[in-house]
Amino acid sequence: MRLTHLLSLAIVSFALTSAVQAQAPSDDAVHGKELFASKNCALCHNADSEEKKIGPGLKGLYARGTMQDGTKVTDASITDRIVNGKAPMPPYKDQMTDAEIKQVVEYLKTL
Repeated sequence: MRLTHLLSLAIVSFALTSAVQAQAPSDDAVHGKELFASKNCALCHNADSEEKKIGPGLKGLYARGTMQDGTKVTDASITDRIVNGKAPMPPYKDQMTDAEIKQVVEYLKTL
């Protein structure tokens, strides 16, 4: 009986730990949030709503599935939009490294 109880506690503890880890943002997403602020993305984009500023609000971007122009939301399409821009958004290929862009993409997935 004692062994069964200990085994049950271990399983519950593992499940809770796994659930908490699954909800925690990755290091890339954390750095991406910092970059979103430091590269002034927030001047044109809301991260906490879908409301448009100069550019579209980004909350729920991946859940929506398409950008305003109908482009399917994928890591590749978001990366392309950051790298190359699309009027009125300027390109960021000369202002951010590939690693930084990846981090911003990871952050956008958390919104």
